[in-house]
Amino acid sequence: MKSYRVNEIFYSVQGEGGNAGRPFVFVRFSGCNLRCGWCDTDTSSFMEMTGPEIAARVSPHNCENILFTGGEPALQLDAGLLDLFPGWYTAIETNGTVALACAGRLDWITVSPKTPDFRQRTGSEIKIVYEGQDLSAYDCGGFGHKFLQPVFGCTEQATLAYIKEHPQWRLSVQLHKYLKIN
Repeated sequence: MKSYRVNEIFYSVQGEGGNAGRPFVFVRFSGCNLRCGWCDTDTSSFMEMTGPEIAARVSPHNCENILFTGGEPALQLDAGLLDLFPGWYTAIETNGTVALACAGRLDWITVSPKTPDFRQRTGSEIKIVYEGQDLSAYDCGGFGHKFLQPVFGCTEQATLAYIKEHPQWRLSVQLHKYLKIN
């Protein structure tokens, strides 16, 4: 039976992007194909879990919203795991470096590219962590919502200034960090 490398599973409220404020059961996969200096996930720590083991840990929560995140969830998420959650609202947050084979089976796709050369070019939202980089090279046409997110405690003012000059972008902050919730 296939196993997945899972960093943690927890129930909380989404703190970022278009689903901010919505409760989710988070399945955080371990492992990533990027090494971002500001990443807050230990992608080397994991438990090997089968799909049914993941479902057993997710199901007890009074919520039928599930968010697959990481690390990089697109390296592991597949139709077999999604099949274990029929009728659930399924979402993913990916860096976009891997095109999603199961994109049509997800209700919400957040692409948070770290460079302009990402592969998943469509989704519900694009959410770029803003460090002052030139955004003109990013192809954002395949997304319904466009968010800029400051690096927590570092680029808030620069992000606000950019959004004021480029109103096609909306602000996304990491509410969970400001509110100190898991």
